Amino acid sequence: MLLAVLLGNLAYFLLAPHLPNVFAHDMFQVDAGLLLDLGICAALYLAIRKVV
Repeated sequence: MLLAVLLGNLAYFLLAPHLPNVFAHDMFQVDAGLLLDLGICAALYLAIRKVV
């Protein structure tokens, strides 16, 4: 799970400058950026679980 979270956050922060402003994440806020980050981490977690 830690690997999925670390890789998901890395992917989000690499993609963040190229995303529309609606996906910008503000600290301590539940917003579209946070949900996108969560989705990336969840997708990576499921992919890693399927492989291992």
